[in-house]
Amino acid sequence: MIAFSYIFEAGGDFVSRKRPNAFVLFLMSLGLSLIATVLANVISMRFKKD
Repeated sequence: MIAFSYIFEAGGDFVSRKRPNAFVLFLMSLGLSLIATVLANVISMRFKKD
């Protein structure tokens, strides 16, 4: 998993040198949506506990 993330970061750096806009924005929006989903799940779990 660590090697995969390292390869993914290296590939992201290579792609960002070639085309910075589309791929990087896609990855950032994907990461932000993932973080938002996790935060929504955590908040709903906390409210369900109360």
